[in-house]
Amino acid sequence: MLSLQEKQKLLQIMILAAQKAAKLQVEKFRQSFKINQKSSHTDLVTEVDIASQQMIIDSITTDCLKAGFDSYKIGFIGEENVDTQKELTFIIDPLDGTSNYAIGFEYFSILIALYTENEVQIGLVYYPIGETYYWSIKDQGSFKVDKNGVETKLLIRPKDLSQTTLVSNLDGFLSFKKDFIRSLRGKRMIYGVGMELILLAEGIFDIQLNSHPHLWDIAGLTLIIKEAGGVFVDFKGEELNLDLDNIKRKYETLVCHPDLLKLVLNALEIG
Repeated sequence: MLSLQEKQKLLQIMILAAQKAAKLQVEKFRQSFKINQKSSHTDLVTEVDIASQQMIIDSITTDCLKAGFDSYKIGFIGEENVDTQKELTFIIDPLDGTSNYAIGFEYFSILIALYTENEVQIGLVYYPIGETYYWSIKDQGSFKVDKNGVETKLLIRPKDLSQTTLVSNLDGFLSFKKDFIRSLRGKRMIYGVGMELILLAEGIFDIQLNSHPHLWDIAGLTLIIKEAGGVFVDFKGEELNLDLDNIKRKYETLVCHPDLLKLVLNALEIG
């Protein structure tokens, strides 16, 4: 079992790896780079995704060995076709919001989680353009660290429905009763799970739904949201269980303050 001191050391290793990848992403942002399609014209991968993932893996591996962690214990799950699970498994989305990145829209992020002892123990979201990161260690709360190094605790606060903003792709798999939508303050779409949920943790958004995120999109954020006082459930309101035996699985996720959960579930219509 990892001690708190070991978890803190591993968090610093994750932050350093994300910073290295972020530097590359900012340098290439709005520049010319190769873009390929994966499953469709909206499902993209760039050379920056691939280079970032390898940079993160190399950095974490090197620094874990320097810190005294055994090489046979270090494994990875990465969006770009990596699955070498071990006792310490780092789950990586090297560039969450690739479509945003490809068109020059600044809402993209780096997501890294540490899965060990049958659960997520550390979550990290790094926002390259803002030089800001968000982190959580299990049972230690969730925090934001800005580019000046100022750290603030994240706490999702309850709001009346009329003051809430929903962020969702609303892509045909799900919709809401019209009265519910009219009662909200607003609706937004960002197409980057990491940034959507971090903005929710900061209190800018209040409800988020997604019908098809993968493990690497949500692993670290399940911890960050819960440690900030939110709920992270499926469309039935049941606790989300991450399936590392099926890393290609797509999840249905609903995130909000606990006080809003019943209202959202009652208003949700799944097609």
